[in-house]
Amino acid sequence: MKFLFLTLATAVALSTVAAAQTDGADATCREVDGNLRIHVLVWNAKANDADLADAGATACGMKTPCGARFFADIADAPETAPHNHDGLAAQQVQDSMGVDTAEDDRLIRITRVTP
Repeated sequence: MKFLFLTLATAVALSTVAAAQTDGADATCREVDGNLRIHVLVWNAKANDADLADAGATACGMKTPCGARFFADIADAPETAPHNHDGLAAQQVQDSMGVDTAEDDRLIRITRVTP
């Protein structure tokens, strides 16, 4: 029952994050898939660090260890959340916007650098 409550609470909380404002534009975040450890979230617009951290905290709730992996494009996101971050393909890690980890409350942004 406790797991069901956390899952329902996470779904309700994510719906409140869906209308976040980012750099003056409407940004929405939706969860593609999630499990006890990993949540895959997709943003429709460029999100700032506060938006990502809030969405990660909402997705994970009180679960630790837990991480939220962010993608800007649904085509880059895995359809099914892996059981841990090692379950992502190297290209998926490179294509992600970053990850928020609940156990240490840390947001790690991934930025592609062109040499």
